Amino acid sequence: DFLPDGGVLVGTRFGEVEQLHRVAMPLGAREQVTFYPEPVAAAVAPQTAGAAGFAFLKDRGGDENAQVHGYRFADRSVRMRTDGRSLHGGLAWSRDGKQLAFHGNGRDGVSYDLYLADVGAGTPPRFLVAGQNRQLQALDWSPDGRRLLVRHFVSANESYLYLADTASGALTRLPTTQPPGVAARPGNGAAGPAPGGGG
Repeated sequence: DFLPDGGVLVGTRFGEVEQLHRVAMPLGAREQVTFYPEPVAAAVAPQTAGAAGFAFLKDRGGDENAQVHGYRFADRSVRMRTDGRSLHGGLAWSRDGKQLAFHGNGRDGVSYDLYLADVGAGTPPRFLVAGQNRQLQALDWSPDGRRLLVRHFVSANESYLYLADTASGALTRLPTTQPPGVAARPGNGAAGPAPGGGG
């Protein structure tokens, strides 16, 4: 992903697994920022000036239950922001870089519920929308942070778009004149909210 200072985060495989590197400028040297025995699945940075860091997904011991981690540039510290057990993905930063939306299946092991994390406060993520046996994925935020564009993924050929109220969690389905699979754009490079990926 691109960083707000013009740099970029890239995944590079050295040895057994892929890790994250930061490249500050075109043709610049790669600076490794993660060092784990497990691969880092995805990384997304807030696009705000002076952003303190970025978020990434990583499982533990190959269990394929990706967890949301926050990385701070100032001290290179990493903090896991999810429960350490269930599956998470679909990272989406608010425009001001203060909140991070993602999905997780910790409530019932099946549904992809939506959560919001107040990054600055450091409090546990807030439950926003129940998946109700659906795979929901946050795609983008409104500029004022009051609404979240959400995709309900059914299959590679069928998906639906909603707006979620970030205060109440109320969902409003968006009309479309295109086939559902075309109207719902993929998020973070994935065709659907695949386990262990950013989408």
